[in-house]
Amino acid sequence: MVSMKRSTKIVIAILAVFLIGFIVYWNIPEHVFAREISQLRSQYNSGNSNSLNTLLNRTLARGEWGELETAVKQYVKNRCESLAELKKIQDNDELTTALDADKLQANGPEFTAILEKLKAAKQELESSRDKYRKVQSIEAATEAFASDFSDEFKNRYKAELENVFAEEKPGTNNADAFKMLQGMTDTYIAELELLAQNPKAWNVDGDSLKITDANIQKQYNAILENVKKIK
Repeated sequence: MVSMKRSTKIVIAILAVFLIGFIVYWNIPEHVFAREISQLRSQYNSGNSNSLNTLLNRTLARGEWGELETAVKQYVKNRCESLAELKKIQDNDELTTALDADKLQANGPEFTAILEKLKAAKQELESSRDKYRKVQSIEAATEAFASDFSDEFKNRYKAELENVFAEEKPGTNNADAFKMLQGMTDTYIAELELLAQNPKAWNVDGDSLKITDANIQKQYNAILENVKKIK
């Protein structure tokens, strides 16, 4: 009996050591970070926005690993927010068709409401494009979110982005989309402001805008030809 009790105590002691070791291992900051980023990768690729937002708005690891976790999540957050804002404006028919003949008739001659919406969209685009610049390449993201890290943690940060989230090449197509949409918005604002300032110099004939003043026509053409490149 004594021997059996002693064996039981030994087994319990061994199990306790393993349990304590497992708990310690499970809570080591690097392992907490790795598990959290693994979940983040899964949710990011699945498109589950609710679960993704939950992950993006928490930090579980401690110390430097917690800072690294926050930096990786900030990359994902900036990327998701900027592209969502871009898509929202791209899909807004009221803005993208503001120069259609029927819209000119409905919104003119002062175009107050639509100009207000276009200027708000312009500000949103500037903000979202600034967010996107920070994630357009791994180097840009590192400079934005990990510039103060040690070389070891910078390299780990870059590795996470390369392996999990970053595109194989910088997001040229998305960058071009920002540029094109900002150019369109600036042009629409300039055109509508010119028409609003000169309500007697134009009319809508069927599906076409007709400008009856040669000087206003010249200014209108100049707006179309001299859209400033967004840098």
